[in-house]
Amino acid sequence: MQIVNGVPKSTRITASPGPNRESTAAQLSGRCPIRGTGPYTVTPERIRLFAELTHNDHPIHHHDTVARDYGYPALVAPPTFAALVMVRAQYDAVWVLAPGVRPTALLHTRQTLDIRRLLVAGDIVTTDIRIRAIRTTGEYAGVEAQLVFTDHHGEIVQSSSSSLYVCAPAVPAHPVTRPYPLGGVVDRARARTGNRRTLGSAATSPGLPLPRRIFPVDSADMDTYDALGTPDHYRTVAGPEAHGRPPSGMMRLALTAGYLSSCLGDPAAVARYDAEFTHFGGQRGRAVQPVEIAGRMVSVDGTGAGVVELDGRCLDRRLFIHAHAVLRPPAR
Repeated sequence: MQIVNGVPKSTRITASPGPNRESTAAQLSGRCPIRGTGPYTVTPERIRLFAELTHNDHPIHHHDTVARDYGYPALVAPPTFAALVMVRAQYDAVWVLAPGVRPTALLHTRQTLDIRRLLVAGDIVTTDIRIRAIRTTGEYAGVEAQLVFTDHHGEIVQSSSSSLYVCAPAVPAHPVTRPYPLGGVVDRARARTGNRRTLGSAATSPGLPLPRRIFPVDSADMDTYDALGTPDHYRTVAGPEAHGRPPSGMMRLALTAGYLSSCLGDPAAVARYDAEFTHFGGQRGRAVQPVEIAGRMVSVDGTGAGVVELDGRCLDRRLFIHAHAVLRPPAR
């Protein structure tokens, strides 16, 4: 029997949206990961659009020749690009766990992302998701999930954990305590060469702030970003009441990635993002929401590895309860 990511392949369950599924959370939770519908192909067009929407301005996200100069085989996706794959898999998981339920929204409350390497154009990504717990409150369900992203060579490239609320009536409650079996996986997909940091004194001076930056986030850009990560069969048209809302949690995380790339000079410098999001209603009627991101070096060791504390604000309201990024040592 073939073993994939520590799980017998024959026990894996594929989400295939349709009305005739009999799978239930009791059958699935804690036994095997749910595989998202179909592999996701990373294309140059999606990379450039994602980078433009989230202000990830580093040239390796926009120019093939620059990406190759940095040692990559093709155009490089921004660090949080996997969020597009992740959200699709989360919708699929709810569909499998609760047949007949059509989720109308996913609201992230906390998110981590562990990056073994950046995705590049031509990658074909498969997602496996483990639902660890589901707690229902009226028409909302609190979901804790772990996800693993595998490339077409069978190597794990990134992984994440999510805490989110799903707006979907009648999601069954089946708490799960067994985590996704990630242990024992050999990390063969390390970040490629090309680290070019421009931190200056902040690199060796914990406590010093990084420069602040303001990103004008347009409501139309937020709609486009949300559509990129939402499967067609779940997609709804945003009404006038959505105009003036703040960016979603995952878009906020993408903005911090663009901010750190500009400060550090290297999108591959961050090995892990960890954020807990606040949620507020924005300011109704505003076509553009000004998002301000700032950072502070908490620690740096002799290898160049360290931790950056992040702060994000929109109209003087905090975007994160807490957020930080873990830096990997620069390539030698």
